[in-house]
Amino acid sequence: MPQCEKGCPLHNHIRDFIKAYKEGDPNKARAIIALENPFPYLTSRICAFKDQCEGNCIKNKINDPIKVQEIERELSAIDLKLVKKPANFKKVAVIGAGAAGMAISKLLALEGFSVTLFDKEDFSGGTLQTGIPDFRLERKYILKAIMELEELGVNFSLGQNLNAAKIISLKKEYDRIVIATGTMATNKMNIKGEENSLDGLRLLYDLNILHKEAEYKKYQKALVVGGGNVALDCALSLKRIIKDVSIIYRRSIKEMPANKEEVAEAIAQGIELIELNNPVKVDKDGVMAIKMVLGEKDASGRASFHAVANSEHFIKADLVVMAIGQKVKAEDLEGFTLDNKGRLAVSDNYETSINGIYACGDVVNGPSNVANAFQSAKECFKGIMESYACLKSRNT
Repeated sequence: MPQCEKGCPLHNHIRDFIKAYKEGDPNKARAIIALENPFPYLTSRICAFKDQCEGNCIKNKINDPIKVQEIERELSAIDLKLVKKPANFKKVAVIGAGAAGMAISKLLALEGFSVTLFDKEDFSGGTLQTGIPDFRLERKYILKAIMELEELGVNFSLGQNLNAAKIISLKKEYDRIVIATGTMATNKMNIKGEENSLDGLRLLYDLNILHKEAEYKKYQKALVVGGGNVALDCALSLKRIIKDVSIIYRRSIKEMPANKEEVAEAIAQGIELIELNNPVKVDKDGVMAIKMVLGEKDASGRASFHAVANSEHFIKADLVVMAIGQKVKAEDLEGFTLDNKGRLAVSDNYETSINGIYACGDVVNGPSNVANAFQSAKECFKGIMESYACLKSRNT
C-alpha cells in the first residue's frame, strides 16, 4: 500500500484514482473514491491532508506532494448514481445523525436495509453542523449528504433524545441498532473559578446554530484554552467578531493536535498563540496561568509538560472559552460497558456489550476527525454484514 494511502484513515485508493484522473477519466476516478469514501465532498474540505495523505506522500522527500485534496475536491463534484440493492426486509436504527451515523446509514441503505436515523436535534449533521463553522465547511455540502440519504430512503426521526433505556427498547422494533452519538460532554480542568468560563461546544452551537454573533460583540478580549480543532474553530470564529483573540496551550505549538492549516490560519489572522502556559484559575477578568516546560514523551506520543515553579502570572480576558477536549456522556449509556478511557466498548465486529447493538464513530474512538468517523462506520457496517452471514451459515 502506498504511503499516502497508509496515511489516509479511510485508506482511499489514492494511487488508482490519481492514475484515472491523469489518464482523463474523471468518472472512473470518482467511482474509485466511492469504494472507500461515502462523502468525499465533505472530507475534501475538512480533512487534515497535510497530516494524512499529502503529509505521507513519498514525493515530500524529493519535491512537493501530489495535491490530493485539490483533486479529490474536484472529483467529488461529480455526482454518482446511487444504486441500491433490493430490500432485504431488515430494519436498523442508527442513533446519532453526525458524520459516523450518516456514513453507516448510507452504507446500510445501499445494501437494502430499512434505516431510521435518530438525533436529539431537530436537524441532521451532528457536529458537522454544530461544531464546524461554515467558513470551514459550507452547509450546502452537509445538505447534499442528507439529500443522498433521503434519496436512498433513509427515514429521519429528529428531536429524539434517547437515553440508554430507550435505545435498548428499540430492539423490539429493529433487527440491529447502531449507536453513533459522538463525544458531546466537554472535559473539565477542575480548577478554581472554572464556572466563569464558557464551554467551547456551547460557543460553537451559539454561533453556528443560534447565530448569536451580536451577543458576543460585547467582549473585548477572548482567551481560548486548548490546542485541538475545537479550540482553533472557537478562536477563528471569535476572531470574526472580536478584535483581540488568543489561544493558550500547555504544550508548544508544534505539539498542537489541531489541523496544521488551521493553526497557520490562526497565526495569519493575528490570533496570539500563548504556548507553554496552563490556566490554574479563572475569574471574570481573565486567568491565572503558570508556565510550562516540555519533557519526555508521554502516552500520547507527544512531549510531556511540567509546571515551572513560581511562574504564575495573570492573562487578562473578559471571555474565557474552555476547549480542552470532549468525552462520552456516560450517563446516557448506563447499562453498556465502557472501556478504561470512558468510551463505549465494542468487540472486533463493533458490537457493544448488548447483543444486536453496535457502535461507531467518536463514541468508540474518542474525539477524532471526520475521516476516522467514516472509517469506523465502514468497520461497523462490515460487522453487521458479517453477523447476518454467520446467521445464514448456521441456518444452512
